[in-house]
Amino acid sequence: MDLHPQLAGMVEKASRYKRMNEAPLAAVRGAAAKLLDTGLPRETVGAIEDILIDGPGRTIPLRVYRPDDSQGRALILFIHGGGFAICGLDTHDAMCRQICRRSGAVVVSVEYALAPEHPFPAGLDDCRSTLGWLYGNAGRIGADVHRLALCGDSAGANLAIGLALSGVDARALALVY
Repeated sequence: MDLHPQLAGMVEKASRYKRMNEAPLAAVRGAAAKLLDTGLPRETVGAIEDILIDGPGRTIPLRVYRPDDSQGRALILFIHGGGFAICGLDTHDAMCRQICRRSGAVVVSVEYALAPEHPFPAGLDDCRSTLGWLYGNAGRIGADVHRLALCGDSAGANLAIGLALSGVDARALALVY
């Protein structure tokens, strides 16, 4: 069975890099954007806003994607992948744009604290802090926190499950790998 051409291109590109555990972390982080580029187009959405919120011992960057200026839209908290050690808002920007555009929901992407500098549960704590901010500010970004979905990619899926198991009242989980 042949791989889809887009996936075959990604596999070929990935084979040119050292394995993550064989390269310095700084080099892996620096190459993440190229390595993980899925080729998804950077679709236009109504508005994108970068926000900094207070977290446990650090400032947490968020990126809010809005399809338009409507109020009361469903809300998706997106948690990026990257082995808990790489990636962030920029590496998953195209994916978040796609999710926003196709779902019609407000998407909030969180750049949680990465290991090894911030060991577990720092990333999960940042996601919890983000949820706390969303509960208090959903109206400001046009979202309805009672229509919340948690979406995570790879390591982010693990964090989304952690949030769900801790009692977060989410209507849906979208776990991507």
